[in-house]
Amino acid sequence: MDAWLIWVLVGAGVVLAGAVIWLVLRWRAGRSSGPLSIVLLRRTVPRITPADVRGIARRALGVEAQVSEIPMPDGQAVAMPILGEGAPPIAIISAARRYIEDDEVETVAHGCEDPRTRSAVREHVGWVSVDAVLLDRMPPPSERAPYYALLARVALEFLDDDVLMLYLPADGYFLEAGESGRERLRSGRLIDPDNDGSLNAPVYTVQPDDGKVNAAIKKAQQRLPELVSAWERRGAECQAMVKGRFTGSNGEVEYMWLVLKDITGTHFVGEVGNEPLHPGVPGRGSTARVKSDDVVDWAYADERGEPQGLFVENVLRNRH
Repeated sequence: MDAWLIWVLVGAGVVLAGAVIWLVLRWRAGRSSGPLSIVLLRRTVPRITPADVRGIARRALGVEAQVSEIPMPDGQAVAMPILGEGAPPIAIISAARRYIEDDEVETVAHGCEDPRTRSAVREHVGWVSVDAVLLDRMPPPSERAPYYALLARVALEFLDDDVLMLYLPADGYFLEAGESGRERLRSGRLIDPDNDGSLNAPVYTVQPDDGKVNAAIKKAQQRLPELVSAWERRGAECQAMVKGRFTGSNGEVEYMWLVLKDITGTHFVGEVGNEPLHPGVPGRGSTARVKSDDVVDWAYADERGEPQGLFVENVLRNRH
C-alpha cells in the first residue's frame, strides 16, 4: 500500500488549488501549535518554480503533478500545491522572509539554549516548507511519524548548503541540517530527543518576584542536605546535579546545571551541562564550582532510579 493512502483526501481526483491553499493558511494561522510540516530555514532567499516542484514530485513521489503558483497574502511567499491523481496532499511554500515574525525573533532566540538554534533563528532570511494539507484533523504526536516520513522525501530535495536548520512547527522541534539532516530525512525518522536534546533545550526567563519559583528555591535550599547525604552514601552512582547561580562579565545572572563531581566544604563541583547565554559564564563541558548558598535547584536518582528534587524545574515545566 502506498504511503500516502494514510492521508485523508477531500473528494476524489484532482483537488482544487483554492481549497488546498485555504487549508495551508488555516494551519499557519494556528501558530501556537503550528502546521504539520518540515520547514527549512535558509541563509538565502529560496528561488523555486512550479517546474522545480513538478520535477521533485516525479523524483520523490513518483507522480506527474500539476503545480501552479498561488501568492500568499503578505506578497513575500508563494504556495505551490502538488496536485494530481495519486498525488499526496502536499503544498510547497517558498518565502522571502523569516519564518518567525521580525518582532519575535529575539524573544524566540533568547528562549533557545543551544547557540546553533539561536543563530538559525536570528540569521535565516527565507524558508521553504513542505506542508501536509487537507487533513481531517491534526494527528497526535504518536501518529505523526508516517506523515513526517513522506514529507521528508520531498524536503530532502530542498536541502542544500544554505539551509541553516530544519524545524517541525507542529512539535516545536529543531534538528540539524547538513549531512546529519540529510541522513535523518532519508531515514524518515525525524524526532530523536536523545540526539537533539541540546538543540531543543528551552531557556526560561523568571522574574525576581516570581512567588512560586522563589518558594521552590527556598524548598531546594532547605532540603539540600538530602542531596549531600545521597552523595555521601552513593557518590556518582546517584547521578546528582545541582543548578547554581552564576554572574556573567557584564553582571547578568544566569542559572546553570552542573553534573556533580565532588562536594568540597561549602562548594559543589561539577561539569556544566548547559550552553551559557552570556559572556563570562562557564561554558558547557567545563568544570565549575558553586557555593551552597547559590544552589537554586538539585536532583538525583534514588536507589529505585526515581528522580528526587527538581523543585524549580517542575514549576517551570508545568507552565510550558
